[in-house]
Amino acid sequence: MIHYPHLSTSRIVITAPAGNLPAGRIEQAVDFLRAQGFEVRADGSEHRQHGYLAGTDTQRAAALLELVRNPEVDIILAARGGYGTARLLPLLPWQEIAAAGKLLLGYSDLTALQNAQLSCAGLASVSAPMAGTELIAMPDEVTWGSLLPFLRHGFAPASDQQLTFEPEQVLTPGRGEGVLVGGNLSVFTSLFGTPYLTKPSRFVLLLEEQGEYPFRLDRYFRMLANAGWLAEAQGVLLGHFLDCTEPDPDKATFTAAEIIAEYCGELSCPVIQNLPYGHTAPRLSLPIGGLVRIDSDAGCIEVTRQV
Repeated sequence: MIHYPHLSTSRIVITAPAGNLPAGRIEQAVDFLRAQGFEVRADGSEHRQHGYLAGTDTQRAAALLELVRNPEVDIILAARGGYGTARLLPLLPWQEIAAAGKLLLGYSDLTALQNAQLSCAGLASVSAPMAGTELIAMPDEVTWGSLLPFLRHGFAPASDQQLTFEPEQVLTPGRGEGVLVGGNLSVFTSLFGTPYLTKPSRFVLLLEEQGEYPFRLDRYFRMLANAGWLAEAQGVLLGHFLDCTEPDPDKATFTAAEIIAEYCGELSCPVIQNLPYGHTAPRLSLPIGGLVRIDSDAGCIEVTRQV
């Protein structure tokens, strides 16, 4: 059973479970969110530095758990991604996280925490823009319109979305529905073979990537195929695959589109590509653990708040 956080208040605290931020960046995000009417503060973790991390694993896990345990916190908003969230997974008390039921927002490296939270705590979250990277100023209309209902209501009827797409975005046609899982492709596949990822009985894959060479994309999609995630999916939603190119013009390679077509072009479930989701604007906010229905004939994706 999946738990879906509902909000009666929207008290936001920003924390850094992965990388840190330059001085002044988080203050811009706090100012922006306050200007939109939200009660928001940062916990200061974004200023620590331990190599490429915002503090040691113990420090970052402790900062996250302090917010989980604080009854005056409704929303935990990631300061940024980068790398490091997966290092926290063995340190987290999943039953306590489940009982607290806080709404977690983030994407990219947060993919590890969000899918682990769904698998180990049965708690849904939102793959959404982060404080210090996207929310330092007003984002575009699509991005803000998709995020705002979650900030105000959590998983409530107001957060349901109906997305449309064009026929040329259909890689394989069909209808399908299931629990939304995934996010960043490389981070998601890094959870394979760990106790932090279980495969729902009916699921829709959400995938995006940035800056990976084509042969690495091939590797990640091969992992998905070998582990049964592609064959068993009820649908696949593909967002931005930004800068996934071979920099050496003399090197034989595939394009990202060719790799995606090879692995997803003959699946028996609907596959919709080039959706506004990932590491560039516009960015949809999508519920990890929410229910997704895809109908390629109608050109529609229904994203609902709960199964």
